[in-house]
This record gives sequence, C-alpha cells and structure tokens, in this order.
Amino acid sequence: MNILIINNAMYYSNRQRKRLLPNVINEVIDIVATVLGIDENNLTIDSNTENVANWDSMLQINIIMSIEEAFDIRFGDEEALNATSIKALCGAIEQ
Repeated sequence: MNILIINNAMYYSNRQRKRLLPNVINEVIDIVATVLGIDENNLTIDSNTENVANWDSMLQINIIMSIEEAFDIRFGDEEALNATSIKALCGAIEQ
C-alpha cells in the first residue's frame, strides 16, 4: 500500500482513498466537547456514552452530524449506532 503525504495529511492509494489527519483524536475530542458543552480536557480516547454524564442519544446525533461535516464523510447506520466513544468515532473516521 502506498502512502502520499500532502499538507500534513496522509492519503492511502487504494480503491477507497481515505484521508487520515494526523490529529484525528484531538479533532474528534474538540468536536465532542463542543457539542456536549464541556471542557475538552475532560475527555480522553476512552470517553464514551457510559462515562460522560451528558452524552445522551440526542447529543450523539449532533456529534455524528458534526463529525460528518468536519471530515466530509458519511457514517452508515450501524457505524453511527456503534460510534458511542471517542475511540469508536476515530476508528469509523479512519476506515
């Protein structure tokens, strides 16, 4: 698999060219913190709907929509349902 780096973004050259940003985790944390209205320092890669008090199903929809817009991607229904943690959101973006 070949990797091309342009403006600090990595591109995999295969049938589905996906852009992987070096700071995906930080960007996802920033988006989730903004949607939840909390300080980003309160979130980690392990933060999820179980351990963040106000991360409910309605805000989950807003998180998914915000990430789709920020990364110019679209989550499938199953991905959106299962992306209930920072780790899962990052994994879905990088697929």
